[in-house]
Amino acid sequence: MPRRLMPLLLCLGLAACAGTPPAEPPPGDEAAGPDNTLELSLLLGEIALQRNRLGEAAGHYAAAAERSESSEIAQRATAVAFQAGREDIALEAAERWRGLAPQSLAANRYLGVLRLRRGDVEGAIEAFRSVLLLTDDATVGFDELLTILGAEDRRRSAAEVMEVLAAEHPDEPMAQFALARLALMAARPRLALEAAERLAALDEGWPRGRLTLAQALLANGEADTALVLAREISADAETGMDLRLELAGLLTAAGQEAEALDQLEALRAAEPANEDVLRALALVRLRAGELEAAEQLWNALRQGLRHRVEASYYLGRIAREQGRDFQAIRQLSRVTSGPQAVEAQVLVALIYEDSGDLESALQHLANFATASPRHADAMRIAAARLLVDAGRDDEALALFDAPLDERPTDERLLEARAGVFGLVAQRQIDQGAFRDALATYRRGLAAHPDDRLLLYQRALLFERMDRVRQAIREFERLVRMDPESPVFLNALGYTLADRTREYARARTLIEQALERAPDNAAIIDSMGWVLFRLGDLDGALEYLLHAWSLIRDPEVAAHIVEVRLARGEEDEARQMLREALERWPGDRHLEPWRERLMP
Repeated sequence: MPRRLMPLLLCLGLAACAGTPPAEPPPGDEAAGPDNTLELSLLLGEIALQRNRLGEAAGHYAAAAERSESSEIAQRATAVAFQAGREDIALEAAERWRGLAPQSLAANRYLGVLRLRRGDVEGAIEAFRSVLLLTDDATVGFDELLTILGAEDRRRSAAEVMEVLAAEHPDEPMAQFALARLALMAARPRLALEAAERLAALDEGWPRGRLTLAQALLANGEADTALVLAREISADAETGMDLRLELAGLLTAAGQEAEALDQLEALRAAEPANEDVLRALALVRLRAGELEAAEQLWNALRQGLRHRVEASYYLGRIAREQGRDFQAIRQLSRVTSGPQAVEAQVLVALIYEDSGDLESALQHLANFATASPRHADAMRIAAARLLVDAGRDDEALALFDAPLDERPTDERLLEARAGVFGLVAQRQIDQGAFRDALATYRRGLAAHPDDRLLLYQRALLFERMDRVRQAIREFERLVRMDPESPVFLNALGYTLADRTREYARARTLIEQALERAPDNAAIIDSMGWVLFRLGDLDGALEYLLHAWSLIRDPEVAAHIVEVRLARGEEDEARQMLREALERWPGDRHLEPWRERLMP
């Protein structure tokens, strides 16, 4: 079975990119010309790199890569730009690198990741397909792709990539394992279960595959079956430490914290210095609300090497929850790398903001952006949010002026700046200033024509303002722009079902959305609602209760109340309403029912 997964940077081949010196100029070539321009770009890039000006270095190396036929220079340009967080430059350099060295595994890995981050799923599939073709062993290839894709933020896109690649290797167990794991990360439980069942058929005896099946069963709401399988794996004397730790995690997710703690304490008794066991115990204690016990464990882990950064993150979270802001800032500020780095620094900024010191919050984000250029865009977005909350809208928008001057086609930056208009509008909506919000959407769309998120948010506002026809036209426009989007199909279908009598058309749209996202609770709720409108009370309740099992939401609860009443189940309707009102007192979807059923 597959070996231990490789770290992302190793898979991408970053280590091979470091230390490439600029080539010596050809002797006797003193005149200005293409070769001198190339050498100058390399020299300036190396100087900028030595001064830790990564963005500037990336630009120089990219210019060199454009002028050179050397794949090594394109490789250097890709690595420096990737490290600098200049993914626009890195993508161009990686395309150049792959063009010069099409058989390079590292070039195809980089290209796959960068295309994925730009939302180019088809392009990512093409690059990662090349990775598999260039890898002698398919098991090793899928193992490495799981490592790479599992580290990406675009989890649904990562699962889409693996879904296609796994379908091309139906008899490869590791392909199904990778798909199941990525589908679980992407909150696509049905896809995960299908892949895990195929994996079990291909390799019934692999313990990790059986555990993945148990995790997929749990994610699909089949907790009893999942626990039976998990306990069978746990009872096997051959089950290793890593799997036992994952089993404890499954027990915790299933609400069996006491059983998980018993297993972990037994593991701790066997290996008291095992940091992975201590980490698992700390996480379960934290989940159980045992903050003091969890803090002791994380403090112990702070003294080790493997989980030191993560321990600082959780120690900061615990201190924050207990109101010890100074200790929280000290611990969180240490989290400068790893998956929690961005969240930790944003939390520090929020602590400053909560104490009334917005300027320190903004300065902290700016300092971290300077120290960690790859996180600069995330820090900029966080700062924009703080400024919008403070009503300093123009300053929030101005944060994007300089980087967009430098990267005018960077999709992530453009989306982030458009998002600022959305944040401003949402604040105005929360204040009841609907007309001001519409004016903000107009400004945003003037600067970012056809931005789908702004159009979607404006359509929702039109619907809330009872400007139903305008909302429908906007949703129809979005469906034309992206006819495969389950979100837009559902939005149009639900609005038609809720605010018009076009129930047949609404059902067709919602069915199309459900085909594309069968596990989406909002779409399942919409299907229940359109069935209610069509008079199918049994079908409506089945879908609505399924949606409620997936997500606790006041609008879903209101729908269940109305369907229960239509079925003559007034006691059940009141019980649902009481449960919902405890969670969301005063919610606009529930309030009319409270006035009617609980006067």
